[in-house]
Amino acid sequence: MESNIASFFDEMSFRLEIIKDANSKLNKFLAPEFNFLKLMYIDENKMSDLIAFLLNPSGSHGQESIFLIKFLERLLEQSRISLDTSGVKVSRESHTYTIFQNHRRIDILVELGSVLIAIENKLWSGEQDNQLADYSDHLSKLCDNSYIVFLTPSGHNPKTINTDQAPSGVTLVVWSYFEVATWLDECKAVCNSTRVCFFLDEFKNYILENIVQG
Repeated sequence: MESNIASFFDEMSFRLEIIKDANSKLNKFLAPEFNFLKLMYIDENKMSDLIAFLLNPSGSHGQESIFLIKFLERLLEQSRISLDTSGVKVSRESHTYTIFQNHRRIDILVELGSVLIAIENKLWSGEQDNQLADYSDHLSKLCDNSYIVFLTPSGHNPKTINTDQAPSGVTLVVWSYFEVATWLDECKAVCNSTRVCFFLDEFKNYILENIVQG
């Protein structure tokens, strides 16, 4: 009995060594655990920069508006937005200049004709007092059809506004970072650049491993 157990563990140890050796050789060619984003300091601002970069049709990714269109298609599951992306403007840290009491900056603002989309990225920070309520007041003064995408790792509801409090014409959409990872997958499916596809894959894996699962 003891000899059988010893033989079993010897066999398992031999197999594990073979697997370890095979993985070591494959790593030289595939490097499956390598992700260059892990080597960078990714904070909330950098994450917003990356999302805004992909949404911008003028970005150096060279894919024009297809990433933005995929983003809007995901939003269409919860709302109704025109897909006319001509003349779109994507801004970072957009000032809420119509609010005189609380001057704030919207993380990402997409101006799409008569539609405004504000993305508030709460990766590791909490909400400030009345933050989203102030955003909704600002947006409602600019147009009759605007959206606030509240983005967090888990997709929890904001504390500073709810759907009943939002002014007429302002729609609140709550997203988790899993939605972003899924969007990146959809972007990759329509991307024509191998280099950009590689980046999209790395970005998605970073989100899944360090934000969604982390």
